[in-house]
Amino acid sequence: MTKKNAFLLPLILGLMLLLFNACGAGSNPPAIDNPGNNNEVGDTTPDDDVANGDDGAADAHDPTPDAADINDDSPLAINLASVTYYSRQWTFLDQTKQGGGFAYAATNGPTDQSGWVLSGDVGLFLNTGLDGHYSPGRYIVLYEGEAEFFTRTTIWDADGSPMPNDATLNETLCVPGRLVLDVSPSNNGFVLSYRAIHATDPVKNMKIVHEDYEDTFEQEIFHPQFIEKIKRFNTLRFMDLMRTNGSTQRDWVDRPLTTDALQGTAKGVALEYLVALANKASANPWFNIPHLATDDYVARFATLVRDQLDPGLKVYVEYSNEVWNGGFEQYNYARNQGEAAGLGTGRDAADRFYCRRSVEIFDIFETVFAETGRQGLVRVIASQNSPWWAKRMMGWVDPQTGRLAIEQADYWAVAPYFCGNPPLDPGSVTALLDICEASIDDTLGSAEEIGDAARVHGVELIAYEGGQHIRNDSASAGAQEIYNLANDDPRMGELYTTYLDKWRNDVDGQLFALFSLVSGQSIYGRWGLLKAQDDSDYPKFQAAMAFIDDNPRWW
Repeated sequence: MTKKNAFLLPLILGLMLLLFNACGAGSNPPAIDNPGNNNEVGDTTPDDDVANGDDGAADAHDPTPDAADINDDSPLAINLASVTYYSRQWTFLDQTKQGGGFAYAATNGPTDQSGWVLSGDVGLFLNTGLDGHYSPGRYIVLYEGEAEFFTRTTIWDADGSPMPNDATLNETLCVPGRLVLDVSPSNNGFVLSYRAIHATDPVKNMKIVHEDYEDTFEQEIFHPQFIEKIKRFNTLRFMDLMRTNGSTQRDWVDRPLTTDALQGTAKGVALEYLVALANKASANPWFNIPHLATDDYVARFATLVRDQLDPGLKVYVEYSNEVWNGGFEQYNYARNQGEAAGLGTGRDAADRFYCRRSVEIFDIFETVFAETGRQGLVRVIASQNSPWWAKRMMGWVDPQTGRLAIEQADYWAVAPYFCGNPPLDPGSVTALLDICEASIDDTLGSAEEIGDAARVHGVELIAYEGGQHIRNDSASAGAQEIYNLANDDPRMGELYTTYLDKWRNDVDGQLFALFSLVSGQSIYGRWGLLKAQDDSDYPKFQAAMAFIDDNPRWW
């Protein structure tokens, strides 16, 4: 499934008449420590001498270690959204981390190795497209260095239309190293700008936090409402947080770091933060290894996870995401690699290379985990929710090793979405929901057939994604509104209950990772269980919580 972002990065270039409030240059405040304490982010430079030896861990992949997680009985996992300047998922307390760049209505000069701009001017855009669903009041800006900070009275949307800035710099409360923004949330978001960057003391280590969290954000790291919303889920799938689709990470030096200026870039979120999040939520992490990652990258990744993750948590490992999907760059890569290795052509080549590389990654994780006796590795192979393609993958014997990939895995995973390809003219909300209801048996029937085939090999079925798939980019504005209203309707919650009940009772499936926690609505989809992180009453979210209550983990 090709998922596009609902908003495009608005780069407003050229000369404009600007109205703004300004605050004078600053100097260094008291030192700001790296995140730590009760979320232990840990060392960003694990040892270099990571072994890639033969598999010596017969028990390393045991998916059921002893653990007493507070959400251990939950049968549901959740896919988390990317960190972006327009994300409705408030991941971090430090708003700066949500940023994707410094070039809003600005011309940046060069940056340092962490991404802080050294010259030119800067514009950091945050919280746009949220319909005002972020905290109002005062935001504190802590920083080191010197520059002239200001807020523009007018900012511009992606089409160049003017709109008010949600933030105003409170000049009377500014002191060097600590600024105050007065923020009145709307759908516009806010932009913090600065210029006249000091040549030898440029701005760096900037943190933007709501005043309620000024004294705690370095220890808490993650927004408490975010933690509250994910606490019932057994497992957190990090595919989008890792920016897996089309990732360019190959070598370990390519990875994002906790010291990066921003976490909302194409690199995704630093692994140390992902581990800290799993520890904080007491939830199993589900990692998607970049498709270009070398063996050394994989081994270092596994080492960091082994050394920093709570030993009571399981570790789900999947090679990339939807490598079968021709809409993603990872499919092209796998197809090319498979054809070069003589594994077939087209889709067969991609699927077979995917199976081979998955097993290689599993072997590396097993070896690394065996060095300390770390258990709980959960090896996942995923396919399209198509019995024909899934069985073809299951039956392929790698001529290089003589092994079936499925027999090196703990789970086979599919994405059994319902209500895909809705009609261009749905007629009414009721009619569309009737179509959605009728589609549940079809998609779960395919999943059931795949699960039966997997169990022949001693492997159970899980869902790496799933939920409603009401998306048709070509539909009219009127149809799009019906798509939106169908997701808002209480009956959609009832359909989720039916869908998940059938997953358990008819498919005999196990862990189900819903897609996704929170998102807005657009022609590109209505994926979230929530439309806003501060709204718990949305029908899909309520249905998921009720399913957890009524269905303690049955496997």
